[in-house]
Amino acid sequence: MEHSWIHICVSSSIENFREKLKNRFDAPEWSLKTIYKPAVFFGMYHKGDYLRYLIHYGPKIIFWCGSDVLNLTKNTARFLGGKHICENQIEQAELAKYGIQAEIRPMLFDAAAFKEIVHFTPSSTPHVYLSAHKKSEEEYGILFIEGIAWVVPEVTFHIYGISGKSHDNIMYHGFVPSEQFDKEIKNYHAALRWNKFDGFAETLAKSALLGQYPISRIYYPHIYHAPDEKTLIKILRGLKYKTEPNYKLREYWLKKLNVNLEELV
Repeated sequence: MEHSWIHICVSSSIENFREKLKNRFDAPEWSLKTIYKPAVFFGMYHKGDYLRYLIHYGPKIIFWCGSDVLNLTKNTARFLGGKHICENQIEQAELAKYGIQAEIRPMLFDAAAFKEIVHFTPSSTPHVYLSAHKKSEEEYGILFIEGIAWVVPEVTFHIYGISGKSHDNIMYHGFVPSEQFDKEIKNYHAALRWNKFDGFAETLAKSALLGQYPISRIYYPHIYHAPDEKTLIKILRGLKYKTEPNYKLREYWLKKLNVNLEELV
């Protein structure tokens, strides 16, 4: 898909998505020479992101990525016109508090890489994976999982992105390259996202496209919704009874993610 007529501006706070976005849209990057061209601004995390948006005179779209929404104030929101896109109802409601009306369009920028892949092997000892960032263990639910893992001893929890001491049914993998992560999760059964406030996590999207049984604290269509500990434990205990890939979930999100990307611009 070629979008040479539109430019993309990616926040340095999500630098790891830059290449995926460039590859997916085959679009040039924003610069001071393109301030009159149509542009999509991915992430509004810091002053630099707001400055680039404000000096842009052409048509513009903001794609809110998650925690950047929490940086909004009444003063900054006043200057953010144009079109807005977010990934779930939690973000949408928060943006609405500042008078910003946003469309909900969950994204996975490399969804095409999972188009022909289904990986789910039934097991009486299922494997669940999470990702986290250093110093954000509580936000990403790592401390919570450390506290409840013993209740579901048949489930092994794989934690990526941070280092830690593996024990019992919790395995810490630290930071691994994206290619390695994508390869290893094919052996697992579900992604788990326990953030209270979040964008649509890549782990959930990839788990869905692999035909697995992803679990999220935030509601998404056809994805297991676990708003509380009791519900989560019930879902985790039920994973060992899944006997085939989650084809319905996979087909829904494969179509949804591709349509959302196509219609973004």
